[in-house]
Amino acid sequence: MSRPVNANDIVIEKENEQSESAPDLTDVVEVEPVKSLIPISVSLFGRDTVVRDELYGSTRYLTIALNIELKVYQWGGGKQTPQKQDIFVNGKSAIQIAAGHSHFAVVTMEKEVYTWANVQGGSEIVGQLGHGNTSAYKAPKKVEELEDVIQVSCGEDFTFCVSDEGKVYAFGSNYYGCLGLEEEDDTVLSPVPLPFFSSNPVEEISCGENHVAALTKDGEVYTWGCGEFGRLGLGSEDDFSTPQKVATPGKHLFKHVVCGSDGTFLITVNGRVLAAGSNEHNKLGFNSETSGLRKSKVQVYDIPCKYTFSTVKPLTRYIITKVAAGKDHSAAVDSDLDQVIYDCLLCRIHSFLAHRDEIFEEPVKKWRDVHGNNALAMMYEDPTRWALALQTYIQLTMLELHQSETDKPVKLMERSIYSAKYCFVENHFKSGMMPGLEYVVLTEWFNWIIKNNHCNVDLIVYLQAKPETVYQRIRNRNRHEEQNISLDYLKSLHDLHEDWLVKRTKFSLPSKVLVGTLPLGLWFAVGIASEAVVTYVSAPRGALPTLAHKPHNTGMKLCYPPPINKEWSIHKHLNKRAVI
Repeated sequence: MSRPVNANDIVIEKENEQSESAPDLTDVVEVEPVKSLIPISVSLFGRDTVVRDELYGSTRYLTIALNIELKVYQWGGGKQTPQKQDIFVNGKSAIQIAAGHSHFAVVTMEKEVYTWANVQGGSEIVGQLGHGNTSAYKAPKKVEELEDVIQVSCGEDFTFCVSDEGKVYAFGSNYYGCLGLEEEDDTVLSPVPLPFFSSNPVEEISCGENHVAALTKDGEVYTWGCGEFGRLGLGSEDDFSTPQKVATPGKHLFKHVVCGSDGTFLITVNGRVLAAGSNEHNKLGFNSETSGLRKSKVQVYDIPCKYTFSTVKPLTRYIITKVAAGKDHSAAVDSDLDQVIYDCLLCRIHSFLAHRDEIFEEPVKKWRDVHGNNALAMMYEDPTRWALALQTYIQLTMLELHQSETDKPVKLMERSIYSAKYCFVENHFKSGMMPGLEYVVLTEWFNWIIKNNHCNVDLIVYLQAKPETVYQRIRNRNRHEEQNISLDYLKSLHDLHEDWLVKRTKFSLPSKVLVGTLPLGLWFAVGIASEAVVTYVSAPRGALPTLAHKPHNTGMKLCYPPPINKEWSIHKHLNKRAVI
């Protein structure tokens, strides 16, 4: 079949198993268009609240926001109206923001860090900008000594950065030992690596006013800095100038660490919340109340602080995906609210962009009804018997998507014929679920199809996630076909995706590849195709992403693509095909 020459093919490759796509929203037309100032990330630092990610609040000091077009706005510190920072456009578009007492930090799509200050009321710069001096730069300035950074977090007067390899860098005030550098001076003017994490890569880091918490890729939690009120969760109020491993009750797998002013939260992969530190105003949620059978005054049991991490019991009825910790209060988002936020944003994006692209979702409905047979369920129940039948049909249906016509300027596909072969078929063969003869036959078919049919693509965007995260989402989704999926099965699929798309040690790549990671419960990712920005949105409970595309630098945060060859212009490719 032919298709318009000017169409752009876009395909998404996701790690989680082949499954049903997100709800169809093609009929959503009466939705208010996306507003340019709708924030998708807000970071505030002040006496009233410290808010990060998708939660909002007010502050007496500094606020920085990242909107749906990846534009950065700041206010506070004497500025009543949000001021846009025009430097963050195109390749320098921001993907993550943070604010300290008197300074800002931004991570761009090129994995670069920019910092600047808004000094008010006698505050001073002590190195928290990382430029090798104590100058208070009023405009964003690139931190030259940092590269490949995917996360930044700001304390009161210090800053931490995490690279894509999990290396940790710190600069600014080392008061209370906040920088984790025991023998360093009181202030550090330029980024220095933390030797402690050189062999223990960090997944996420969070700064409070005067303490720090880090989550390693192995799932361990470390804290250091000021220990007042037990905020480090180490059983005392002692200060520590080097990272200390935290012991937690039970066997928990953690996915987030969140530091407040004088407390710390830990969020597990199954939505439980643990906390330590000051519980003033019940901001950690530990207080309880009881009432007897007779009419009497309610008894409130006030817990002033916790020296070790304990489960926040009032939140156990919910699946918590994120927490924001302020000076006197905290807020939490559960998976249901996450779904509401996701639905609202997805409707807005889809309504705004629907006239520009055509989305081809993974044809799971066909796989679940092959002339009355649920081939997907049959394969999961008896993979040795039915893997060849299902993968043959998947290969056929994906070929149909590749060759489907569209009159839109952009064509987006959810997965491709390439991932079906290079990841899922390979996994069947590698695990012994597909005999060698069947594998050879399917491979011969694939090679012939690629050689003789139009399956060209221009860009692949790999939506990256931990196997443990995918496993939990599948459990929450609770589809009957997926009841027997094991974590080992997902780990094997993850390794094949990594070998093909990241390490590039197996199979040839049909196009350029951008990698997007998903560190938070509300699943957004952004990729760049030439001068366009491709946006994915995936529901936190496991619904697979629906894609949206809009030229001219529009998208969501939380994608950390590798540096792009600047000679490769999106203009050159946007007139062809793009694969995401």
